Amino acid sequence: DNEEKFLPQLLNMLTSEKKEIKLTSAEQRRDFIFILDLLDLVSIIITQKESLSSGFYTFEVGTGISISLKRFIKEIKRQLKSSSILAFGKHPMDKDEIMESYANLDAVQQCFNWQPKVLFEEGISKLISHKNRL
Repeated sequence: DNEEKFLPQLLNMLTSEKKEIKLTSAEQRRDFIFILDLLDLVSIIITQKESLSSGFYTFEVGTGISISLKRFIKEIKRQLKSSSILAFGKHPMDKDEIMESYANLDAVQQCFNWQPKVLFEEGISKLISHKNRL
């Protein structure tokens, strides 16, 4: 991903053992999906598109579960065994910040009987392993 985005910056700060990382309260909740689960669903949609009746379909993609950014950040720190201090609440949150976002999986489950396979902690582990190989 772009090195200016949140996740690459966070990974870089944690792996370089930055003394203090200033963050929002990180109470925002997001639906994190591992990229291989996304690719699996795209492949299923492409190969099974004939099973759909004609028309327009909207599929929300995710795990259907929102996780706080605080939990996400703490899990990355834990798995990296970083000594950086997570300074939650030291960075202001945008006033128009979306506080909760998650996918409704009803349509993909009904049409394709699809479920994500990679659990949250496993996804973080795979993300870190991938970053370490770069």
